[in-house]
Amino acid sequence: MIQNLTPFAAKVLPCFSTEGHAQSVIVVKATYDFAGQLVAQGQALPVYHGDEYFKIEGLTDVIRFESDIAPLKPNIDVIINAVAYASGGKPREQFQAGVRVDNYERLIMVLGKRVWRRRLGLIPTMSQPEPVHCVPVVYSLAYGGADKDKPDQFWPNNPTGSGFSASMPQDGLALPQIEWLDDLIQGPAHPRSAAGFGCFGRAWQPRQRLLGQYSGQELAFKGLATKMPRSFQPEAWNCAHPRMQFPTGSIRAGTHFELINLSAQGQLKFKLPATSVAIAVEALGAQVTTYPAFDTVAIEPELGHVALIWRHVVHGVSIEQLGAVKVYFE
Repeated sequence: MIQNLTPFAAKVLPCFSTEGHAQSVIVVKATYDFAGQLVAQGQALPVYHGDEYFKIEGLTDVIRFESDIAPLKPNIDVIINAVAYASGGKPREQFQAGVRVDNYERLIMVLGKRVWRRRLGLIPTMSQPEPVHCVPVVYSLAYGGADKDKPDQFWPNNPTGSGFSASMPQDGLALPQIEWLDDLIQGPAHPRSAAGFGCFGRAWQPRQRLLGQYSGQELAFKGLATKMPRSFQPEAWNCAHPRMQFPTGSIRAGTHFELINLSAQGQLKFKLPATSVAIAVEALGAQVTTYPAFDTVAIEPELGHVALIWRHVVHGVSIEQLGAVKVYFE
């Protein structure tokens, strides 16, 4: 069905429109090293039919990438799966890390292990962080989690994190090791959002609200299994942290990236390759050629690569109804 004339990964995946109609999405994924050279096919990222989890001990329940079955991303997702390293290679109690994307800057504070301390029932204070050399930038080490004594009460912005308490934190409660630099924890009050650069959970706020809710009238509809609520917002397809979603057109071929302490070498600078693709589709007796812009940038410094993802939706046409699909360079 698909004729791929590029060295990239390309597949046609089934999906549904918000109205519940079958349609098809063509996904193209190119993986480069930081020098702008294509990565060998055996090491390049594939097109994922389902969610991909880390295969690293201790992170096997953490999503590395969401499924590529997303018909539309209104914003550009930037996903960075990384480890933060203290500058100079020496353990530090805390240090900054983050990314600069042209004029945008997203910085986190990385801290060693620390806990809440309460003496004689007084207001909780934070213990001094232990020196640390490297910390995985994952949401389980950001603020959030469930109350230890009341597990049915949790922080909806990040149920996987640490440091949350439904009341005043108890003595010895672990604090997060990753915080936004402009939203540091000063006391028991919650920060505005969990810090991180990876995929943001579908069931976490504020993303969950974008999925919408079915009204009573909608619940009576027989085709509910594939139909989205009327209140569904397309931004729900974006899976990056809300702070790591960028306006369409703001990131393009040639955009400069600078990773700060997110690799063992310290600073890592690169620019996105000047690559574009064309997708020609035959369906229902018509042929259409489109030139999509990429909607996802996935960066993994530990593996030495950056991936770009393009997609095109063939509305109202199931995979069975598709004719020839050709992917080629513009």
